[in-house]
Amino acid sequence: MKKSIKILILLLLLFIAIPTIYVEANKMIYKNRVMEYLVAEKGYNKEEIKEIKGVWGKKLPPFYTTVIFKDEPSIMYSYFAHNDI
Repeated sequence: MKKSIKILILLLLLFIAIPTIYVEANKMIYKNRVMEYLVAEKGYNKEEIKEIKGVWGKKLPPFYTTVIFKDEPSIMYSYFAHNDI
C-alpha cells in the first residue's frame, strides 16, 4: 500500500511540475528572443529598456513578450516571437 501511494504522489508531482517547467522555459525563451531582436536588429541599448518579460496569455498566441522602455514608462509594447518578431 505504501508503495502505491508513493507512486501516486510522484505521478501527481510530475503532472504539476512538467507543465510549469514548460511554461517558464517558454517565457524565458521568448523574452530572450525579443531582447536579442531589440538590441541586435533595432539598435536599442539594454539600458533603454525598463522592463521586459515573457507572458503566458489566455488567448492565442499563448506566449508573447511585453516591453516597457525607460523613456515611455506608461506604454507597454507587445512582441510576438514565434517565427519572426
